[in-house]
Amino acid sequence: MINWKTVRQTLLGDRVDSVLPPDIKIPVLPKVLTEFLTRSKNENCTFQQLGSIIETDAGLTCELLRSLNSSRYGLKAKVTTVSQALSLLGLRNAKLLLLSEAIKHTMTQRESRLINLQTFWNTNLERAFLARRIAQRLNVDSELAFSAAMIQDFILPALTNEHTDFYSEFMSRSKTDTAELVAAEHQHFGWDHTYVGARLLFDWEFPDEMIVCVLMHHAGFALFKNPLLSQTAATAVAVAGQLPDVLRQVPDGLDNLRHLEVIWPEFDLLMTARDVEADLENVSVNKPRHHFSLYQRITKTDDLRPAAEAECTRG
Repeated sequence: MINWKTVRQTLLGDRVDSVLPPDIKIPVLPKVLTEFLTRSKNENCTFQQLGSIIETDAGLTCELLRSLNSSRYGLKAKVTTVSQALSLLGLRNAKLLLLSEAIKHTMTQRESRLINLQTFWNTNLERAFLARRIAQRLNVDSELAFSAAMIQDFILPALTNEHTDFYSEFMSRSKTDTAELVAAEHQHFGWDHTYVGARLLFDWEFPDEMIVCVLMHHAGFALFKNPLLSQTAATAVAVAGQLPDVLRQVPDGLDNLRHLEVIWPEFDLLMTARDVEADLENVSVNKPRHHFSLYQRITKTDDLRPAAEAECTRG
């Protein structure tokens, strides 16, 4: 059993061993969530008491019930109260779900000069579904993988607002430039968005396992060889982090996912992409529109490949 606190301490440290970028405007989490996290540490606090805290925030209440009643959980009867939802999910999974939804809600209240937030969160949703599918294949914590993948880039809208020139230049670079975003951030700033996001989550007292997954989400396939993290949700999140996005964070991400079938024979990219496509289709509220999915990317590329090969043969 992995000790997430020890891993987090090793990777991130405790408290202010280094500081956040001074010019970042720190988002503020809903007060109700802070109270929920504090009260949930008390073993004597009941689901009804915790539920009454969440119910004071209509947005979080609606998101919790909507998510639990979606096809994702396959419940036969609708859940109508927060305390019932907490009981069915269990405190840990409910906490993961609420934390991810709270971050999404907080960040979507901010405007972005560079990122279309609807497109941004559509990609995050697909990334979360992909991480969950991969976690299921690895037989690791799929709920943690889903929640962590959903919020792994939550800080990017704020960072792109504060450093628009840098991120705009990164997005507009030549397609032959294969440098990844985290490397470019390190070279320019001395930090990257994985660290900033993880540090904020730590300051907000998020669970250690969520912090580690966010911190390591650009570690790539190296986590398959990591003795501590290879059989954890962190690996699933890192694989999902290869998904192409508007910022072109990992220019070779699609090719990397194709290569995964070579180093992990049990992985079937086309089948996984088809499963994720079905997950997206089953989203009943805020269904992603005008979203170029992983499945579409794969099938479009495969459709074009025979024609390109034929053209080369004729040449």
